[in-house]
Amino acid sequence: MTCVNGVYNFSRTAFEQDIYQSIPLAEKRKLHLTLGRSLVENLSQDELERHFYTVLLQFRCGLEAITSQSERSAIAVLCLQATRVAVAASDFEAACDYSDFGIMLLSAPNHWKEEYDLSLALYNDAAEVFHLSANYKRVDELITAVMENAQSYQDTLRVRSTRVNSLSSTNRLTEALDEGLDTLRHLGVRISPKARMRHVSIEFLRTRRLLRGKTNEAVLRMPLMVDADKIAAMQMLNLLFPVAYRIDRVLFTLINLRLVRLTLQYGLSAISTVGFAAYSVMLVTLYRDKEEGFRYSQLALDLLDKFDAREYISRTYFFVYAEAYTFKYEIRHLCPYLQKACELGLQSGDVQYALYNSTLL
Repeated sequence: MTCVNGVYNFSRTAFEQDIYQSIPLAEKRKLHLTLGRSLVENLSQDELERHFYTVLLQFRCGLEAITSQSERSAIAVLCLQATRVAVAASDFEAACDYSDFGIMLLSAPNHWKEEYDLSLALYNDAAEVFHLSANYKRVDELITAVMENAQSYQDTLRVRSTRVNSLSSTNRLTEALDEGLDTLRHLGVRISPKARMRHVSIEFLRTRRLLRGKTNEAVLRMPLMVDADKIAAMQMLNLLFPVAYRIDRVLFTLINLRLVRLTLQYGLSAISTVGFAAYSVMLVTLYRDKEEGFRYSQLALDLLDKFDAREYISRTYFFVYAEAYTFKYEIRHLCPYLQKACELGLQSGDVQYALYNSTLL
């Protein structure tokens, strides 16, 4: 209460709080649950995404009043959606909170049997967001849960990728490389960890043979990759790129060549941009074939446009503008592209290649 010129005013906020505190706990829970239900029923999807925090707060406060597991599961689906919206906004703290709340809502102790798909999605997303928040202990717990309960090898692929990222982030690079190569083996792509330059030469000749007679336009017209195992292999090869780059350049080169070869054998994917970009560097620097190298640099940029693959711009630009094109243009002409690569790399989470690009600015 405040007094101004002899007139007393009650604080509306304090008044509301006093009323709220006078409500019995059981009724408060029912009130919050009713508010949460009303918001979900009346908000559009766009409005819901803007107000996930408020909506889920109501359900959190009214949790004890929820008696139906089906409603708890429906709220867990909202948590999954909220997690992804928060990640897109780089709000990793909120994403961790939403994902943990969603997991808590699952039917214990049999949720892996009764709600398998939802459990898998929540645990996969949670492992990724806790990795982004550098909570590696929690990441390990979530990965272990998925590995113990997954119904197929394919269902473990996301957490295997997260494990590679987690190991890499904690500088356990050899373990990350071993994990990735083992996953590739299960996907039908074998790369020996003991490979030598003679293996690179053999792989290069195989790749060159597949590219013979193919113009950039012919590659761009190739069908899309549809084999699920090969798509997963491309994703794992892409994850291993920065790991191998730091500890084993022979394996890095083999990974690059395998990205290109899988593209030529099974079709195009967004990750093909990275393969052809790095392949162009190999031609320019290792094989001294600048003309061919620059041709494949352009192919990589054309593939970026074809797929609108913003998540791969940072590393593709690194190979094209920070490496291959330094043999063609003065660095001052390349700086705007490197600046863009830094910005988009930070936005997409490709921090390592964002930093690589920044070294030439």
